[in-house]
Formats: sequence, structure tokens, C-alpha cells
Amino acid sequence: MIRSEDDYVWQTVDLEKQRRMTENVLRKGVESMESVERQRLAHCQTALGRYKRKIENLGPNLRQMFERHSNNLDLAVDSIPEDYIQTIQPSTSAVNHITLIDLH
Repeated sequence: MIRSEDDYVWQTVDLEKQRRMTENVLRKGVESMESVERQRLAHCQTALGRYKRKIENLGPNLRQMFERHSNNLDLAVDSIPEDYIQTIQPSTSAVNHITLIDLH
């Protein structure tokens, strides 16, 4: 009976050690995952900030381009075709190509 009680006590102690070791491993794993997620979130916030600044700078340029082209279209619609074609001048402005892409 005493031997059985001693075996039970030592098994309990060993199992408690294993439980604590497993708990420590899991806690360290959770801390590592939280650290990775914090870094990922910081990177996403940085990327979103850059994107927002680009869009804020691009917005007025797009509006100006739209207004310029819509003004030209309005002039073309309201004019006589032969007269309008003779007034067309080649553009001397720089040509800009905008490509929107999504990188993962």
C-alpha cells in the first residue's frame, strides 16, 4: 500500500513537471506568434500609410487630368467638326502612364 502511494505521488510529481514544461513551451510559442503578428501589423500600417500618401498626392493630379480631358471633350462636342479638327494641336506635355497593381 505504501509503495503504491509512493508511486502515485512520484507519478503525480512527474506529470506536474511535464504539465509545467508543456505550459512553458506553449507560452513561448504564443509570445513568438504575438511578436510576429505585431511586426506584421506594423508593416501593414507602414504600407497603408505610404499608400494613403501616394493616393493623396495622386488624387489632385487625376482630377486635373479628368477636368482637362472633359473640357476638351466638351469643346469637341459643342463645335463644328471641320473647325475643331483644324484647331487640334499636338500635345507638348509629358506622357505619364499609371499602373495600379496589388503586390502580396
